[in-house]
Amino acid sequence: MFKDFLYANDDYSIRINDAWIVFSYWRYVPGRKVCFKSNASRLHLSLNGLQLHVYNRVQRYKEIAKLFRMEKIFGEETEVKKQLPIDNAAPSAYWDRIWSLVGVIKLDIWSGRIVVGNRLLPYMLVVSLENMNSKVRLRESAADRALLSVEGQAESVRAAFLKHPDYEGAPHKDPPRTMGDGFAILQSALLHFFYHQDILGYVTVDEQSTATQRPIWESIWRFDHNTVISYGPWAEHQRALLYSFFFPSDYQTVVPDELPKRGKRRIHIMHDVRISLLKETAVDIWFMRGDQLESVHSRCQPGSTIDVRQF
Repeated sequence: MFKDFLYANDDYSIRINDAWIVFSYWRYVPGRKVCFKSNASRLHLSLNGLQLHVYNRVQRYKEIAKLFRMEKIFGEETEVKKQLPIDNAAPSAYWDRIWSLVGVIKLDIWSGRIVVGNRLLPYMLVVSLENMNSKVRLRESAADRALLSVEGQAESVRAAFLKHPDYEGAPHKDPPRTMGDGFAILQSALLHFFYHQDILGYVTVDEQSTATQRPIWESIWRFDHNTVISYGPWAEHQRALLYSFFFPSDYQTVVPDELPKRGKRRIHIMHDVRISLLKETAVDIWFMRGDQLESVHSRCQPGSTIDVRQF
């Protein structure tokens, strides 16, 4: 058990009020190979008061500064980390032994927050949740080494734009409507989530196909009762500000990725995202017409889904 944990670097910080870790060393380990059918858990993490604050992307800005010959902004010695090449060596059995030892990982977060933003931006995105229970395990994969699977649920999920208390930049517009603390864009009493990602293997044919046996990479979000989605032009503007800061463009020509050949490690082709609404969900659009607050209210029936594919 430990308390008051803090880790910080140039880009993000992690704070934990208190937590405990239980490793059940006395439970039987079947062998050095991963048993995909086993549900035994030897590692249990329980965190309370977790906060992940993402406030910068220094390495990305160093890359852009070096591209435009402005390295001196970051000092005399500006070291840009090169992207690591894809590992072409045979897969090591080290991680297989680790997974075989810990089995299924149980992760509980009794209260947590994810904060994205800094004092250079007027508003920050804050995602909060409570009573999250999840399990992380490896499953058998059809064409790769293994399938990483995360399944769980969380209560009192809320995503909102909150005003940064230390912002001193240019004047900005206030949200059209404040709901408690800031402008909430998503609220749900219960969320079920599933995440699956193949741990990549190697190409066994002449070239990896984009149509058959694609590596699995998907996330499924199922919102239960008391779900409300609110959006509008003001919220979209704040999203654009956050995106432009954390994903700045270098205005260079993007080179398409080449499909790996035989013997090379496979790559992910796309990410499938599915959002399911299990109960009736309110969708509200808020905007200003002059000084007058306007809104559009609608309802989504149970069973509605949204599918997004990101290539």
